[in-house]
Amino acid sequence: MFGDDNFVKMIILPVEERVYKRANCLRTRRTIRNFWTMNVTSEEDPHSPYFLIAENPTLFILTLGGILFNFLSFCSNFSIVLIILKNVRSMWNRFYFFILFMCFWETIGRCQTAVFQTFRLHALCTDARALFMGRWTCLAFLGCSYVSDISFNVVLLIFAFERFRMQYDPLAYNISMKKRTFFATIFVTVGAILYVVGPP
Repeated sequence: MFGDDNFVKMIILPVEERVYKRANCLRTRRTIRNFWTMNVTSEEDPHSPYFLIAENPTLFILTLGGILFNFLSFCSNFSIVLIILKNVRSMWNRFYFFILFMCFWETIGRCQTAVFQTFRLHALCTDARALFMGRWTCLAFLGCSYVSDISFNVVLLIFAFERFRMQYDPLAYNISMKKRTFFATIFVTVGAILYVVGPP
């Protein structure tokens, strides 16, 4: 009976297919969970995200593209900082000061992101199942980039209120100061909440 082709097609193959799909489903869930927890060094799960990206040319090219984009953004912002620094007389102007401060934080954020992705790519090229940096080091880089992005948004908001103050009277300036503090607090609080309660 077990040698019958119909029995194999009707019973054995469907069971094997269901078992295979179930195994793939569990493996995918475990891979996603390990990706968010950065637990990709476990020998129990050889199908880590780094291994998958190393096997997928599309994801590998996207990683390279992300690094290139961040370094280009870094060079662009850094060139703006250099141009402003050359004009020393205008440094005391509020407009140039806030633009310089904004570009400075954006430059730091882009540089940190590019460095983090470079280390990530190095891990892909050396060992697909090993994380080049430790978990806390990765979180530190991500945290610095997060702080840089928040600082960029807050400084941009402060610059907008400074322009608002220069166009209206001192009473409007006092109102803008209160709004500045309020919106800056909202920016930091909401950003921190989203960062903490994001994907586990």
